[in-house]
Order: sequence, then structure tokens, then C-alpha cells
Amino acid sequence: MDPKKVNVINVLQLIANVEEQDKYCRDVPIANVAAELICQWFDDFFHPESNSFKESFSDDEWKILMEFHHYYDGLVEKLPDNYEALREDFNWKQIVGKAAWALEMLGWRDLEAKYDD
Repeated sequence: MDPKKVNVINVLQLIANVEEQDKYCRDVPIANVAAELICQWFDDFFHPESNSFKESFSDDEWKILMEFHHYYDGLVEKLPDNYEALREDFNWKQIVGKAAWALEMLGWRDLEAKYDD
């Protein structure tokens, strides 16, 4: 699978799964998980301004991803900067739900996304 798509699927799955977020927090105690969940989407893996990035997705996939992106972007400034507070934050719970919605719409909820050999 295209690396850009793999990265987006994996980070979207992480955003949609609080148990995996908790595991990430336990497994990587030096990480600021709240910041990582934001940076992985906005800085590392989702690049809507790049045409070559956009080409990795179908038009239908792109529409759903952009709906999620705009939703997340509209709330990101309101999010707390530590994981314990983030985990309980109403806005974060809404983002988690929207990520789960996107995964369902895309058929990616249980998809194991792997890089091509």
C-alpha cells in the first residue's frame, strides 16, 4: 500500500481508539501524547496542500478525509496540551468520534495498513 495512505490510516486509527492512545501513553512515557496526536495528523502525515499526497486517495476517500480534517482543525486550538486532560476533554471525545466515523465510512476501521515490500 502507498506509504502516504498507510500513515493516514494508522494515525486515523490511533485517533479513533482511546485504548490505543492509553497504550501509547504507557509504552512511550517520555512522549507528550496529546501533542503527538495533533502533530502526527497536522504536521507529519496529512498534507492536504500537496497534490502528490492527494493522488494517493480516491475522490471519495479525499472528501471524507477532508471532512475529518476540517472538523479536527476547527477544534484543535481548544484542546488541552497534556494527555490526562485531553482524554477527558469534550472536544477530544468529539474528534475521536469523528475519526471513528471516517474509518467506518472509508472501510478502514479494522484494516491492517502495511507498506508495500
